[in-house]
Amino acid sequence: MNAHSRFDVQFVSLGPGHPDLITLAALKALLQCDHIYYPVTVSPSGKKTSRAEEIILAHDIDTTKLRPYTLPMNKDRSEAMRAYEDVATQCLADYREGLSVVVAAEGDAGFYSSTHCISDALLCKGCPFRYIPGVPAFIAGGAHAGLSITRLDEELQIIPGNATTEKLGDALTEGRKVLIMKLSRCEKVVKDFLEMNKDVAAVYFENVGTPDEFISTGIEDLLPRPFPYFSMMWLWSK
Repeated sequence: MNAHSRFDVQFVSLGPGHPDLITLAALKALLQCDHIYYPVTVSPSGKKTSRAEEIILAHDIDTTKLRPYTLPMNKDRSEAMRAYEDVATQCLADYREGLSVVVAAEGDAGFYSSTHCISDALLCKGCPFRYIPGVPAFIAGGAHAGLSITRLDEELQIIPGNATTEKLGDALTEGRKVLIMKLSRCEKVVKDFLEMNKDVAAVYFENVGTPDEFISTGIEDLLPRPFPYFSMMWLWSK
């Protein structure tokens, strides 16, 4: 058993995908803990995938620590909420046994990460925890594209997949730069907006920090392209 701090449950941010973009604090937590909980998704064909697992294994972490949990990706979030509750229950049991626990999350655990469902449950159960920050995908994407994300007094508006024509139009008219996260949830709205507004510049990011990374500024190339789950887009007025 390791020597632990009073925070024996840690929400560890793994970064956007490339193993080198994990922080030293996150790596130390992975190396020193007893158990690591992380999500695995299952495709309709039954194939299991986990970007979190890929990042963890790239750092030669002891595999006996690994505690994967299946995360349903249905629009009906009731099954996912049960999965999060189960993980919180397991974390609490580990904590009471004196074990050090990590709940791993891609990107930053506190930025549009569904692991907050686990920390919310732990808070209700009276279990102490802390967050270890990481590199969010939009920061990594901006760096990879050589993009100065904001300058001087420029304002940034983040829209989490619920973009509307009105929201986008108002933001750009008022001089704000827009970052659309969870892009697959509002694909049609964004594509229609780009077709109708030729004075808008866009940078599209897909699977940032992974071997499948794709970045493009060619709007005509983006219109026929399906937007996957791990995609986002910057918009601003030319």
